[in-house]
Amino acid sequence: MRGVGQMISVYPEELTFEFELEKPSYCNIKVVNNTEHHVAFKVKTTSPKKYFVRPNASVVQPWDSCTIIVTLQPQKEYPPDMQCKDKFLIQSAKVPPSTDMDEIPSDTFNKDADKVIEDLKLRVVYTSPSQSGLANSEEESGLASSASGRRSDGLKNSSTEEMQALQRLKDETDFIVQQNHQFQRELEVLKKRRSRKSDAGFSLTFAAFAGLIGILVGSLPRQAIVTTMPLILTPNATAPLIVIAAHRLPKSPLKPFVFPHSSNPLSYPSSSSSSPSRIRPMSWLGKLGFGLSGRGAPIEASSAIAQGPDEDVPAPGQEFAQFGAGCFWGVELAFQRVPGVTKTEVGYSQGNVHEPTYEDVCTGATNHSEVVRVQYNPRECRYEDLLDVFWARHDPTTLNRQGNDVGTQYRSGIYFYTPEQEKAAKESMERQQKILNRKIVTEILPAKKFYRAEEYHQQYLEKGGRFGFKQSSAKGCNDPIRCYG
Repeated sequence: MRGVGQMISVYPEELTFEFELEKPSYCNIKVVNNTEHHVAFKVKTTSPKKYFVRPNASVVQPWDSCTIIVTLQPQKEYPPDMQCKDKFLIQSAKVPPSTDMDEIPSDTFNKDADKVIEDLKLRVVYTSPSQSGLANSEEESGLASSASGRRSDGLKNSSTEEMQALQRLKDETDFIVQQNHQFQRELEVLKKRRSRKSDAGFSLTFAAFAGLIGILVGSLPRQAIVTTMPLILTPNATAPLIVIAAHRLPKSPLKPFVFPHSSNPLSYPSSSSSSPSRIRPMSWLGKLGFGLSGRGAPIEASSAIAQGPDEDVPAPGQEFAQFGAGCFWGVELAFQRVPGVTKTEVGYSQGNVHEPTYEDVCTGATNHSEVVRVQYNPRECRYEDLLDVFWARHDPTTLNRQGNDVGTQYRSGIYFYTPEQEKAAKESMERQQKILNRKIVTEILPAKKFYRAEEYHQQYLEKGGRFGFKQSSAKGCNDPIRCYG
């Protein structure tokens, strides 16, 4: 990884493409923010028409990372000696907190005297499939000879071909999943732009189109809903995508899923892992956002249950605490590291729907907050210690927003279980307000019914997060927390 001592680090150190005529090739770059500031970056290349870079510019939150997908367009001839003289340059600059890419001034990357612009150069390397196949063949041959000296060359070649085919399938699958993630981020940027102009949703024509699709797929179970925009398949991809339009995109985050012919989703688990009571059919009028179902007794009953107190009981000698501070993945890991904390769970609370799913919460219509419920030993950990972690983990002055995560589910909140916790929370907020320049918008409310989130959300970063890099949950660990892995 290069860029030590700089604002950003980049992995790998060079772009490597498996070059085949008339076929595109792909390479991922991971950009890591090494600072406590928001950092914007921009990718430049000497051959912009030859490469498709997505995204070619973005903002990375403190200690977070971003994956860039670079596509080498199909070429009609091999370069001389398979050598590439193309160069990539990644420029980076610090930007104000909570800055969106579409809000960055056009002169952000201009090298003025009062600005610090860092350049990171990457080399481009081409390899041929025959080289990759030869390396794999030699490795397989060594393993085969050590296992049995009698194995025939035909069996070796067959095994090698199978391994290569499996690797190509894995690479294609990984690429599709990463494309899904990238399209999600890009659409979120478009939604923010639209929401600044109008919050009325898309045009009636688009709503009607979504409604027609809703009629066609109204009988599908929830797990069949996979994404809200068309996705691009790689050549020869074996995993077909199901695409369903959704209404009111400015308020509905994407939830990408990829389905092969006869297997479970390849990336995010679907809501099918939830209890059956969480899978509820949606009327096509509901898809249009008209809300014609009315407020009948079931809805009122559902809201009453959701608004009830958290009646779960902690382990003997333990106490509960509950906090909302943006995306619950990073918040949970911060509390996992606190000495005296014996258990953490992420879930949904403070909403008006009984047994919500992640997809329900992400619509913004249920009013739930993403919360972390902490179980702690008061003899080893004070409630005030948990409050200190809460304030340090997020910006309590941004309403319904933490960084690029926007919506009521990301609001700041302290949800108390006892009068003593309420008193300590209010006193703590008063002290914080004297330190901060902007008004704190944190809500302090009684803890309400806690709905445990789907299992794949639990200890998400400890298990590897979005990019598969496991983060330590050891008590007292001070390693930077990468919000999404």
